[in-house]
Amino acid sequence: LWELANCAAGSGLDFLCVTDHNTTSHHAHLEAVGKRHGITLVPGQEVTTHRGHANVFGDVGFIDFRSPAEQWVRQAHERGGWMSINHPVSGDCSWLHPLQQFPPGVELAHSDWWKERISTAAFAWAALHPQPFVLLGGGDFHSFDGPCRPGVPATWVAVEELSADAIIDAFRAGRTAVTLSCEEHNDGVWPMLKDIPMLVRSGTALVASHARGLALVDADGCRQIVADERWTIEAPVGVYRLEDSRRNVMAMCC
Repeated sequence: LWELANCAAGSGLDFLCVTDHNTTSHHAHLEAVGKRHGITLVPGQEVTTHRGHANVFGDVGFIDFRSPAEQWVRQAHERGGWMSINHPVSGDCSWLHPLQQFPPGVELAHSDWWKERISTAAFAWAALHPQPFVLLGGGDFHSFDGPCRPGVPATWVAVEELSADAIIDAFRAGRTAVTLSCEEHNDGVWPMLKDIPMLVRSGTALVASHARGLALVDADGCRQIVADERWTIEAPVGVYRLEDSRRNVMAMCC
């Protein structure tokens, strides 16, 4: 855990959600390790099955992966946690569980996206999702054997204090945005977090910054060129993204 926290802090992150598979045993150590490395560690668990993965954020006790997924959603809500469907389109980890009641969050952007940042598979899934959702990006960092370091992609949240509870409350309120800017070094793929294209929602409007010349793409595939370094446009709720001239996804928000 200390190595994970050290790597995340080295990536420039202010917080990291630690969601080990089907366990909450790490929760007791998060506060002390986070203080040691100067980063807020948010408790969670990745409820993991061969038909899909989901994150439950918060110190809410064990969510049994052997139960129906509908029960995960209900228990997360009843216990004061917050749940997201993870990487719904991702090889053999894609989401296959049938649900009547959906969780509020979706980890639409995932670390495997850096290999093919022109992919629209996740947007096709989102277009068929039956209700609005809060957008997350997940680095899904497991070990240094893989190329991506924590923060690829990066989820940004608007909070007044840097605490685990405040971050989960920001998820709950939908105050999130995702960036996919990264750079490759000899020791891995690291996030870029400064002076990068950003797309955030402000009430009924979208605000794009550091994005002049990029294309703003809506859920229907309609495209507009961002005209200024800071650009505001009225936009209904939906999944929006910024793309460069090669159609690489640079940033996303709902």
